[in-house]
Amino acid sequence: MSAATACAHVAHSDGARRRGEAGLERGRGCAHGVSQAVASLTSGGTSRGEQRRGGATTAYALHNNTLYPALRRFEEAGAVTKTAETLPGRPPRHVYELTDLGRELLHDMLADLSPEQAADEHEFLARVGQFEHLTADERRRVLAARVAALGVQKSHMTDLAERSTRARHHEWGGLVVAELADRIDRELAWIEHLTGLVDER
Repeated sequence: MSAATACAHVAHSDGARRRGEAGLERGRGCAHGVSQAVASLTSGGTSRGEQRRGGATTAYALHNNTLYPALRRFEEAGAVTKTAETLPGRPPRHVYELTDLGRELLHDMLADLSPEQAADEHEFLARVGQFEHLTADERRRVLAARVAALGVQKSHMTDLAERSTRARHHEWGGLVVAELADRIDRELAWIEHLTGLVDER
């Protein structure tokens, strides 16, 4: 446990943590956007405009309808703080900063990858893109969960390929199935490479 996490345990009551977990729980279904919204704050304070640029970890757009509701939930949960900066001749600029509790809750959300989430490419890539927040063992568990999900998908692709070979006039469908199977194999090879990088560090 990091020093910041230990401090968070001391500084926040059980009630605060439960409120924080409840706030993040509502965002777990879209962690690829929500985790980017919070993780982009880990380097310090960020403004509304800077926030969007900070969410490019996995190259997925972070839209306002994901970003700002998430930030409101996190502020209510005590995971982020918001201050207004006054600029001459401009509307006040809101600056968000991650709290110790927010760092802990973000870590928990990134480290948790259910089988359903592991089957979602966006959920997986969101976590890989922020592996710096996870320990080596937690990174291995995320990678292993994705490998298991890809194994299920590959089995399904194999079944579809067999059906395609038996079906008449289904050439184009067979090409699609073959491409999807190749993508799974390429991702499995990439994950093997990632696993090697984790083991080296």
